Amino acid sequence: MAMSARSKSRPATSSKYPDFIRNASAAEKKRVYTEVMKMAAARQNATLRAAIAAGVASGTGKSADAVFNRLEMKYRKRAVKRAV
Repeated sequence: MAMSARSKSRPATSSKYPDFIRNASAAEKKRVYTEVMKMAAARQNATLRAAIAAGVASGTGKSADAVFNRLEMKYRKRAVKRAV
């Protein structure tokens, strides 16, 4: 019987992650997961802080009413032009 290409074995590659998943205790996995989540949250918080600082540094904002009124007028004008 002929072997299909899928059943041929590939050379094993070494990786620490699968070994860790196979061999670590539940407590160790939980500790690593918790640490990874803390690091991810810290990176996200730093990104948010930088975005907030950039927004604050960009100057005084506009009121939402002024922005929405301008947009409403803009799209009403477009609607009138298309209707004609």
